[in-house]
Amino acid sequence: MLACMLAANVAPPLGVASLTPPDVDAVVQVRGNLQEGQCASACMLRRGVQTLLTEMGAKQRWEAAAAQANLSPEELLRRCAGRDASLVVRRDADGPSWVLALEMQSNDACNLLRAMGGRMRGNARFEIPQLGLVGGLHGDWLLITDRADSRLLKDMLRVGSEPDQPSLASGLGEMRMDDDAVITVAMRHDRIANGLSVWGLSARGTGMHVQMRAQLQVDPVGDTLRACEPGMVLEAMPEETVACWMQDMPVHPVPQAWSERMAAWNLDAATQASLGDRLAVVVGPAEGEEDSLAVAVAYRVRDAKAATHAQDAMLDRVAVAIANEAGQTVPKRPSRAAMPVDAPRTCDEPGLAQAVFGNCDGEGTAELHARTVVMPHGGWRVYASDRQWLDRVAASLEEHPEPSESVMGAPFWTRAGHMHGDRLARMIEMQCGALETRGGCAKPARLLAACLRQAGTISWRMAQPHAGQVEMSIELQPSLAPVHTPAAPAQLAERAQVVPQR
Repeated sequence: MLACMLAANVAPPLGVASLTPPDVDAVVQVRGNLQEGQCASACMLRRGVQTLLTEMGAKQRWEAAAAQANLSPEELLRRCAGRDASLVVRRDADGPSWVLALEMQSNDACNLLRAMGGRMRGNARFEIPQLGLVGGLHGDWLLITDRADSRLLKDMLRVGSEPDQPSLASGLGEMRMDDDAVITVAMRHDRIANGLSVWGLSARGTGMHVQMRAQLQVDPVGDTLRACEPGMVLEAMPEETVACWMQDMPVHPVPQAWSERMAAWNLDAATQASLGDRLAVVVGPAEGEEDSLAVAVAYRVRDAKAATHAQDAMLDRVAVAIANEAGQTVPKRPSRAAMPVDAPRTCDEPGLAQAVFGNCDGEGTAELHARTVVMPHGGWRVYASDRQWLDRVAASLEEHPEPSESVMGAPFWTRAGHMHGDRLARMIEMQCGALETRGGCAKPARLLAACLRQAGTISWRMAQPHAGQVEMSIELQPSLAPVHTPAAPAQLAERAQVVPQR
């Protein structure tokens, strides 16, 4: 691990950004020899890289390149990534393009090209016919791609040669990057939130540390009412929980996209006044389906009775609006106002559950379930995609009704959560199968699941220090289960990790 860190410190984070055009979609940098070290974090990192290569379809091509050079795949990786190996990706008009940038001395680059059957074509350009690769040399950078007419390659050579050309480095601005990160990723976002994020992955003791910083034009998570680290009481979550987070109450408790689409989602004064200071999201197994996801969202409320009546009325308004939009009639239901405050509510009006949990495959039924947990001072209003999960989360909150505050230093972190990586990966893979059966694209989710399989406990914190800025700190512990046979999660409270102060 020490050798890996020393090698990483030789090269700066995202050094290739100085010769990368600013419109690239992603840069993935690997620094140091990933093959060294037998500690848990080094093994976890190697498995993760191998998984990514396999899932992205690059494993066979890498093995072919190693065979051409009479090297093992591990030896080729050592020679290429000993200092800096960066993959630059961009979506061009004629399709996606990529350039692999390797930082090495010119004589080492020539020796590697010669071993792989490469030949020079003039103007510092070369080709490797046996592998269908071409590229160019620029200073200490060996640039390789698979298209002779690659515009990305031409743009990188131009940016590196002409000082006045804009580059990705200037776009990174004041975004700080971890100097000890073995893998650093810069990604451009143009859908959910326009902007740029940088992720750094470092080996820390028995696990991995991930630091993310983003500068975004659109807020993807929403502001909270306070800037104070939310209390996370893990014993208040069911023991079978695979993921959860707690946060300060958002300024918009109902997602703005819902309110913009349908006015009935707008909170009236009674509902808004009933809300407390935090909410929690808890993910676990659906009833009778171990590998299916169930989601529960719990809102802290100031007055259990007032909150119940106000939110029941809001659900009725939404159900009518959805039915009117679809040209249907809402079935007659007994008035919820006559039900006890803490009685479970089953909202099976057509389209209501789909409107709330429509992006959660495998919610089990076409119903939305709700229940109010009454406490001496206020309570919780819990919504769930599964009746059994509603009861489990509500019972846990009844046993541990008062989450404590945990403010470390100046107010900074506004969201905190935990998840069990390999268990969650198995559930995501099940949802991928269902999505593909319906003709959807599940490749990004499968890639996420493949990465999560390497991890056991994952704890994270999120902050928004300034407008347009988002920061995350993530701690990953390696999975104790075999890679292909995840174990059932342990008690969440036993998996809690103490996060160091900022």
